[in-house]
Amino acid sequence: MSGPTARAQPPPRQEGPARTFVLHAALEDATPPVWRQLAVSSGLHLDELHAVLQAAFGWEDYHLYRFASDPDDPWGQPAYLCPFDVVEVDTGAPAELVRLEEVLAGEGERLGYLYDYGDNWQVVLTLEAIEARAGDEPPAVCRAGGGAEPPEDCGGVPAYEVIAGAQDPSHPEHAELLAEFREWFSAEDDPARIRLTPFDVDTVGARLADLDLGSPPRPREVPVAVADLLAGVGRHPVRRRLLRLLAEAGIDAPVTIDPDAAAAMVRPYQWLLERVGEDGIKLTKAGYLPPAHVEAAMHALDLWEEWIGAGNREDLTVPVLDLRESAQQLGLLRKHRGRLLRTKRGTAAASDPVALHQILAERMPPARRGTAEHRAGAVVLLSLAAGAGASDDVDALVAEALIAEGWRHTDGTPLDDRTIRAVQRPTNGVLRRIGALGRDRTRLGGFASTARARPFARAALASAPRAPAAPEGS
Repeated sequence: MSGPTARAQPPPRQEGPARTFVLHAALEDATPPVWRQLAVSSGLHLDELHAVLQAAFGWEDYHLYRFASDPDDPWGQPAYLCPFDVVEVDTGAPAELVRLEEVLAGEGERLGYLYDYGDNWQVVLTLEAIEARAGDEPPAVCRAGGGAEPPEDCGGVPAYEVIAGAQDPSHPEHAELLAEFREWFSAEDDPARIRLTPFDVDTVGARLADLDLGSPPRPREVPVAVADLLAGVGRHPVRRRLLRLLAEAGIDAPVTIDPDAAAAMVRPYQWLLERVGEDGIKLTKAGYLPPAHVEAAMHALDLWEEWIGAGNREDLTVPVLDLRESAQQLGLLRKHRGRLLRTKRGTAAASDPVALHQILAERMPPARRGTAEHRAGAVVLLSLAAGAGASDDVDALVAEALIAEGWRHTDGTPLDDRTIRAVQRPTNGVLRRIGALGRDRTRLGGFASTARARPFARAALASAPRAPAAPEGS
């Protein structure tokens, strides 16, 4: 990514319970009028309000969008942007980080919404009323409306008016508009082929009920791995699921680690650091730990339940191989001239379990930035920090996120289940070693999270370097 650039900052947080905002949403310059009255939670993020407006007007979310504080100047400032615009370094704040109550506060205030930069559908949102909010009230309800749903890609308001008038024999300019419609297409064309769906409050209500709305406040800044992940998936629907996990993970809340718990979790890495010692270990010609050290690890760390075999060749003993390789990826060990040595960081933490726990958390996911393994690790940590417990759910989310970003095999074929598990291996290997994951014996290669998983994942996300939730550039 490029260096920092000038960008409008999100408005300051507004505290207090959510209220119900009654919004009048009107399609600007449309004749006949197209409008909806929506009662929404004041705590909705603007990307969620975008989803509400898509449902209310019958659009399919094919195009880019933005909100503007001045409805008369949709390209003006302050602006609240969709993910693509943010990545393209447009001026404005990410819509997904801003709540409705941060941009509208009093009755009569207005907000502009622009959808599809080609057709340029401009909707003016006016705050008609502010009501107390019941605890079981849905996050978004349509109370009234008028005007048929504008079709996607029809040409904007001017084309919509021609299509509507050409289909309505009672329209005072029906003949002229029908002639204009046929000038656009052909003399025999029937305008009824472009279906105009009449407004129906129940239909809109059903769409709103299907939306995933009302996530808790999202952090302004997130771990770099998560920022990269969000930039990669762009506007794909999986983005909303990732944002919900981010909100549920609570990475802005303090994370405290009990020293005894830390010591129990880092024991495998502490044992390995002590085994390597100040002088290091001479590796085999192939670069592996000698058999005596592999056998010692299997016995000292009680790894026999995980592996069947002689347990003396590192390349054939995956638990020990994963431990040693992950210790290198985490910056605790390094290879130099045929020897395995402790790094300065590894030496400093060898006798300090809390410091070692902090190092493990800070270096997650243990994969090179920009790789599929790094992306997959971010999904795993988000899922566990939000309370996920089963590998099936995490596998499916990793697959969806990687596919959304465009990852495929080198021969162009889609990612398969084996690959999805493989790209999680660096992160899951560390989590297995510290006891955050246990084997799920109901499925091959599956895991189940333990009580250690969520606090460690939260600590990893909370302690990682931060970046804006939508990156400053690409």
